[in-house]
Amino acid sequence: MLEGLDPDTTKDWKIHLEGYQHKTFLPLIRFGTKKDSESAQIRNNLISQVGQMIKSITGINANFFSGVSYLLSELSDNIVDHSLHSHGWISFQYYPSDRFIDICLGDSGYGVLASYQRYSGPKDYSYIHSDKIAIGEMIKGESTKKEDERGFGFHTSREMLIDGMGGNFSFISGEALLLNYKLLNFGTKFPGTLAHLRIPLRSLKSGFSIYDYVE
Repeated sequence: MLEGLDPDTTKDWKIHLEGYQHKTFLPLIRFGTKKDSESAQIRNNLISQVGQMIKSITGINANFFSGVSYLLSELSDNIVDHSLHSHGWISFQYYPSDRFIDICLGDSGYGVLASYQRYSGPKDYSYIHSDKIAIGEMIKGESTKKEDERGFGFHTSREMLIDGMGGNFSFISGEALLLNYKLLNFGTKFPGTLAHLRIPLRSLKSGFSIYDYVE
């Protein structure tokens, strides 16, 4: 299934996904980015089911499951809102002996810089002329949505993962690479975006709550 498990092409996709209950990974998940109500409902059901499968496979408690659910929802929404591509992907792997999980979300769309370059609203984003600047502004909450909206979801996701869950966050778009709090040159041009989340289950803080991070 090189294109990934896709509700649009996989009959009984939920049953297929549930077949991974006793595995340490999920198949590559492909989700559509259309914004009509039917497509959004299918996507939301898929993302929710992926979260439930991660909870079942890893055995994480309700607090940390809420954090994982937030990360899946926010980062997949970013792909829907900004990639201008027909679909995105999710992958998941659990390492039981080392007690950590890896989650990746990506797309092969236009990338963060192009999102600012396409913007035609009242804000002046002419100074955003590189991938590094674009990611830096995204972290600050500079949004290409409506004038009165700020885009703090990416920033919140990073803070929640690193500070709240003791994890590591990496993000690639174009020629820029974000490693936790360091913004670097990637060395080559990556088409679209790729977010990698590593969550070490051994060091999860007992008092974690998403409400300490959600704006």
